[in-house]
Amino acid sequence: SRLLVHRPRHGDVAAATGAGPRHERWGSGLSEFVAVGRRLLVKVSEYLEVTKALPIISREALTEGAPFLILSPHPDDETLGLGGLIAQACQAGQKVHVVVLTDGAGSHPRPVQYPPERLVDLRKAEVRAAGEILGLHPAFVRHLDLPDTQAPLEGPQFDAAVRAVSDLLQETGAKALFVTWDRDPHCDHQAAAAIAKAAGVANPAVRLWAY
Repeated sequence: SRLLVHRPRHGDVAAATGAGPRHERWGSGLSEFVAVGRRLLVKVSEYLEVTKALPIISREALTEGAPFLILSPHPDDETLGLGGLIAQACQAGQKVHVVVLTDGAGSHPRPVQYPPERLVDLRKAEVRAAGEILGLHPAFVRHLDLPDTQAPLEGPQFDAAVRAVSDLLQETGAKALFVTWDRDPHCDHQAAAAIAKAAGVANPAVRLWAY
């Protein structure tokens, strides 16, 4: 079987087929990845084999046992990317804070039963419900409510998001900041990484981790 990963950007529609610059191959020591348009095809078995080579580090080493902050591009990335870490930290009595960058309204374009306002409310409720299962108190989750797929890489909104994250780092005494990898192809994930990097510059004692 193959794992299909959609690689969206602002306003782009992924091409199902293509040639030339739209069709690329990457070779690595363990696997070959085939991209068609902005879709990435990976053999699941090979992907799992790659993960075996990843380093293992403890929660204490990652966070110094101190409060930490997660910058989540959408209402679910914190759970999908760091659910295990959140659960472990909460169980150990460690403070976990989450900032959700966008409103999540772009997850289901033009749904009949869920217009944008209702979808935003639903996505926030899902974050609360998932957080409660993991042990995360709703008061420790904040939403910046930027438009989904339009998180900024520069400008006034970018600066405001950097200030919000930087202020929360200082308020909570967080020693680590977790954010999506800056080479993740999703536009909002890239913006989140840029915001976290800028906030890290303003708080040099905070360690920046990518997931």
